[in-house]
Amino acid sequence: TAMKQAVMSKMQSIELFKSFSLGVSILVIFIGSLLVLVTMMGSVNERTREIGIFRAIGFRRGHVMQIILLEALLLGIVGGIIGFFLGNMVAFGIIPVVIKEGTFAGINSSLGIISILMAVALSLLASLYPAFKASNMDPSEALRSL
Repeated sequence: TAMKQAVMSKMQSIELFKSFSLGVSILVIFIGSLLVLVTMMGSVNERTREIGIFRAIGFRRGHVMQIILLEALLLGIVGGIIGFFLGNMVAFGIIPVVIKEGTFAGINSSLGIISILMAVALSLLASLYPAFKASNMDPSEALRSL
């Protein structure tokens, strides 16, 4: 029947949209992780002298790693919060255009918490290599780079 075909067509459109959304989400996560990695590598490279001084005055490798990972944690928290609110602003703008009928459910706080936690986890994960590199920096080599 025509009703059944219309429902099937809508269901196919929804499945296609879900697949597209998943692909875009994976791409955004990958690019975001690369941006954090590059940002943290740049931070470590710019602060070679500072890290060398820390190591020379007795900071252990673990301390240096903690400093870098704490920066990544803060970056993830701030990025997650900003991303969640910007995403909701975009959704509030786009959904009424896409969905002609019905209502938008609004901001989902549990989704916000999950989004922020994922941003923090990805930020920490992407910062492991820069933190490892910084913590293994030879103090004398780092101070020589003055």
